[in-house]
Amino acid sequence: MFTFLFAEFTAIGKAMETLSEMEPLIPMAMVGIVTAGYISRGGLPASLATDRVQAWTIMFLVVALLLVLFGGDIDGLIADAKAYNPEDSWSIGSMSYMDSFESGLALIVAITAAEMFSQGNWQRAWASESDEALTKGAWLAAGMVLPLVFVMGVLGTVVAGQGAVEDPSAAFFYLIEDAGVLFVAAFIVLAVALVCSSVDTLQNAVVASVSRDLSDRSLSLDNARYLTIGLIPIAIYLATGPTIAGFTFDALGVFEIFLFADLLAAATVMPVLLTLWDKVSAKGALIGAICGLLSVIAYGAITADVGTGIGYVFSPTNEFGLANLEVFLSAVFGSAIITVACSYAFPDAA
Repeated sequence: MFTFLFAEFTAIGKAMETLSEMEPLIPMAMVGIVTAGYISRGGLPASLATDRVQAWTIMFLVVALLLVLFGGDIDGLIADAKAYNPEDSWSIGSMSYMDSFESGLALIVAITAAEMFSQGNWQRAWASESDEALTKGAWLAAGMVLPLVFVMGVLGTVVAGQGAVEDPSAAFFYLIEDAGVLFVAAFIVLAVALVCSSVDTLQNAVVASVSRDLSDRSLSLDNARYLTIGLIPIAIYLATGPTIAGFTFDALGVFEIFLFADLLAAATVMPVLLTLWDKVSAKGALIGAICGLLSVIAYGAITADVGTGIGYVFSPTNEFGLANLEVFLSAVFGSAIITVACSYAFPDAA
């Protein structure tokens, strides 16, 4: 969750730098100060209240921006999305490069597994008015997110097909930087609303994890909030892209951290969910989670060698740095199969 936090700061910094040439540290600091201000006072209720305003803002601007983008030369966008120049390494993101689709599927598996362990999601699930409200909200969110992420992915392939960009993580911003002032201003509002919505959720999630899980309720809620506020300057500092002990926290570095964390979740999510089945034992789930990562090493050893498999654990990507679908699937299915098998071999005591 902390990685997600400084990734959000990185996103708003890059967006503002590309669209308005603003020093990235300024929007990062402003978002951090504003969200920390109302979260430290109001906690989860404040986050839920601001989410309503942010949600309506996001819905209106997303619809408006997509109408403008696709109301023009659609044929030109499709042609750019399909363009592929083998001599240009950035073209691997175009629709003509099939590994782009595999990478997209890998991210679906990876992010879904990771989000199962996000305290922010579970806070909102338990804070829902009723099971019916939770169900309606989940379907509505899915109905909005699926087409939006798909469209944004298509626009990413458009930028890749157009040619190399200075920073691939800011690809979408390059697509709209030459648009009209009002269009860019609207997108800046949208970007700020999106980032604030995510950042305040993550802050509350970290507070809950610190106060309940990590400290076993020995730390008061107020102290947990103060500790979380103290993490924000660290997150902003990491978002500026420093190099620490030889590791650079740039867009590629953050992406690799994300994928490593996601792989840990992918190796753990099935053993955890399978414990809902009374035939799955605690020992079986623990062994399955550990063997989820061993499954990744085994996949690497079968397709190449053991060294490659170990490398996949820390960097589950292909040769172009895209998320590797086979690596994540080996973690998910390997952990599930071994969990069930070991549960029969080592059942819980009656």
